[in-house]
Amino acid sequence: MKKNKNIYKVYAYIFLIIFLIFFTTFGIYKIVKLNNKKDEQISEKVSAEIKYLDSNFLKLFNQMNNIEFENYKISINEINKEFSEDKKNSEDNGNLKFNGEEGENNNSKTKSGEEDTKSQEEKIKIFDLKRTNILTANEDVDWNKVKYEVENMYLSIPTITLDLYQTQINKQDILNFNSEYDNLTKFTQEKNKKEVLNQLVKLYESLIKFSDNILTEEPEKIIIKTKLNIFKAYSKLDDKKWNEISKDVNLAIEEFSKIMSKKEIKKQKIYGINKTYIMLNELQKSLEKENIEIFLIKYKNIVEELNKM
Repeated sequence: MKKNKNIYKVYAYIFLIIFLIFFTTFGIYKIVKLNNKKDEQISEKVSAEIKYLDSNFLKLFNQMNNIEFENYKISINEINKEFSEDKKNSEDNGNLKFNGEEGENNNSKTKSGEEDTKSQEEKIKIFDLKRTNILTANEDVDWNKVKYEVENMYLSIPTITLDLYQTQINKQDILNFNSEYDNLTKFTQEKNKKEVLNQLVKLYESLIKFSDNILTEEPEKIIIKTKLNIFKAYSKLDDKKWNEISKDVNLAIEEFSKIMSKKEIKKQKIYGINKTYIMLNELQKSLEKENIEIFLIKYKNIVEELNKM
């Protein structure tokens, strides 16, 4: 009997140990799973924020040369129209009857009132559909528009910063990004186009570092890196540094060519990829003419095509 009791105790201990191991393993599994899910959610959120920054930086780059992707845009103009309204009291020549009695027609002439002229201003809005082209665009930067876009992004940056801190991204890179954005604001306030473009390039370089750590699709990373090289070339246009521009465009072609060997590319995107590759090579060839407007026309079409991917 004593022997049996000892055996039962051993079995009980073994069962308890197995239960504890199972419970601990299950607990660790659940914690890891929850952490992975949380990391996945953060990564998805940061991926969306990277695309948001990409879209807004592209908009700012374009605004430096008044580039619009839409072929037409609606402009609203207000004009002032003066109009006068004259009111007259007309004579009543008819016979009036009150309580069955006829009033005297001749003696009841209506009083001729003085003409009351009212003059006022009315604002009229005119909606005009204008074609947006490179060759006909206004050369002056709309700094009020740029300032609005730059200031508006400050509403999102604190949230984006907090989300970036929850990833594996280097913390110093995040701090540098915020500092560079403040510099962008400073140069925007000063209406310094050259420095605004330089700061946008630096900010886009930070975006590359973020995307390397967060984006999972390799083609997305290639497209962003291709854009960076195009933006570098674009930022040197006013200084007409054609040799450097040519090098940047070559780097863009080299980077983009990597996407053509990726197996995960969907068939419906192959046409757009081949088209963009040809456009990039045409951009490189056009640099021989050293013409800013030709570059801008081709830049606009290329970046628009890259945005569709």
